[in-house]
Amino acid sequence: MNNYFNEKHFRVEKIDEDFGRIKVIVSEDFLTNVDIEIRSNIDFIFNLSPSTCEKHFNNNKLLTNSEITSEYRIYWNPPYDKIKVYHSLPMKEKWDILDQETKYKYYKRAIELVTREIEKEIIKIKHSS
Repeated sequence: MNNYFNEKHFRVEKIDEDFGRIKVIVSEDFLTNVDIEIRSNIDFIFNLSPSTCEKHFNNNKLLTNSEITSEYRIYWNPPYDKIKVYHSLPMKEKWDILDQETKYKYYKRAIELVTREIEKEIIKIKHSS
């Protein structure tokens, strides 16, 4: 992932034993107050107050963005401090036969699409404060 996001730093932080020793790739503060953790899914973790997380959720167009929802499954549930991004069902079916480069490109696209939507809303929230 570091090859795709030169200005950001990803590292293998831990092994997630709950999912069969899957590596967890982490980028702290990928966006201001937003960390990313990659396993078999991608988590966008907000380091914001609960009220700001809820405000962000209520105003964001992420879950209705067809460019994202056509390629990924997105979940953003209370307390709204984490967005979970999963493979589309067709991608999930062929995931195990894909090469590593294709998988990383798929993750990269998800990160770009979701962070673009997050950034739009963060700018709006800052201007309204």
